[in-house]
Amino acid sequence: MAAIDSNIFPFTGLEGLCLPKWEEMPDLDIYMDQLLALITRYLKGGPESYSKDLTPSMVNNYVKQSIIPAPVKKKYNRPHLAALLIVCLLKPVLPIPEIGRIILLGQQADATLQTLYQLFYTELSGVQTNHDTPLAQTLQHALLARSYQAMVLKALSEGNEEAFPIDC
Repeated sequence: MAAIDSNIFPFTGLEGLCLPKWEEMPDLDIYMDQLLALITRYLKGGPESYSKDLTPSMVNNYVKQSIIPAPVKKKYNRPHLAALLIVCLLKPVLPIPEIGRIILLGQQADATLQTLYQLFYTELSGVQTNHDTPLAQTLQHALLARSYQAMVLKALSEGNEEAFPIDC
């Protein structure tokens, strides 16, 4: 698993992410602490807002709100990991209920969490595809919003006033 190639990466500000492809995710059941460690590792290279640790309480709340599936015998697997990565990447720009609607939209389009994550990964990595579906467009717009937010926060943290010219 390598960082997403910044030469083809269309979303400025998110280049350091090291997200796995679906088949690179662990193919076994894991416990909450292992799940949280994986999420932290995958998001470590991204913008600072990703460094806010995901907590067990947050995961439990996402389950209660039906944003992610419930664990089976306190164990999590690829669909849980995929859903949480999507949530963590989009929550800085979208309310959690709206992220849940995106996941639900995927399920209504007969997409499993595997299909939804693969589409999300494809949109994020900028691979040119013929995904002209409402779900693909929704994911692309959400990722663009996240990218713009990352650029603004970076410029503000660097005190880069030139990034925001004001011409009146």
